Amino acid sequence: MRWRWPRFWHRAGGVTTKVAPLEERFWARVRRSGPLECWEWTGAHAPQGYGQIRAYGKTQNAHRIAWEIVRGEIPDGLQIDHLCRNRGCVNPAHLEPVTQRENILRGESPAANWARLRRDAYTIIT
Repeated sequence: MRWRWPRFWHRAGGVTTKVAPLEERFWARVRRSGPLECWEWTGAHAPQGYGQIRAYGKTQNAHRIAWEIVRGEIPDGLQIDHLCRNRGCVNPAHLEPVTQRENILRGESPAANWARLRRDAYTIIT
């Protein structure tokens, strides 16, 4: 088996440094406001607007890490939805685990709009 640097060590440009724990790195990149307001992610962002952080050996969405730090593991089969519709928000009070179907229906995509329209039309007919 090939030798690797331990996970908490980082090697860049020939210099080896110790990386801070995930929770410490995470909260250093959050601009907190009041408990009911959005907490903006100040670190890197994906093109879709979601915050990103390096964790567990790969790039992760910041809102998922926020949920795991504050509330624990994300239940199997569920996704984390932003109740505030702000993709850069990492306030755990604005996050909720939902099914993929519910997450899509809450969105603004053409598919979500069409599904809501069909659901509402079906409700009126029956």
